[in-house]
Amino acid sequence: MESALRKAAVVAADTIVYWIVTAFFCLRMSFTASAQMRLPQLAEEFTHLGFPACFRVELSWAKLLGVVLLSPQAGCHHLLRTTIEPEEASTCGGCRLRWAQLK
Repeated sequence: MESALRKAAVVAADTIVYWIVTAFFCLRMSFTASAQMRLPQLAEEFTHLGFPACFRVELSWAKLLGVVLLSPQAGCHHLLRTTIEPEEASTCGGCRLRWAQLK
């Protein structure tokens, strides 16, 4: 029983670390995307590097799309929980993975 509790605590700690790192990554991506869209200095740097002006805009939109896809609402809604019921594990792909980790 102690092993199962310890395993659940490790999975919970891993989940918390994952979401903290993901939040910092998303903040960085959204800040650089907004800077690429607004600052004329970055537009000049992109043209200096030989990229067309449209690439800067496309790259910014791709970064913002990545931030949206990494948000918790786009993922499994049970990822922050440490206990998962068997019936939940059968209906959600993210829960199936967590259920296998908790076993």
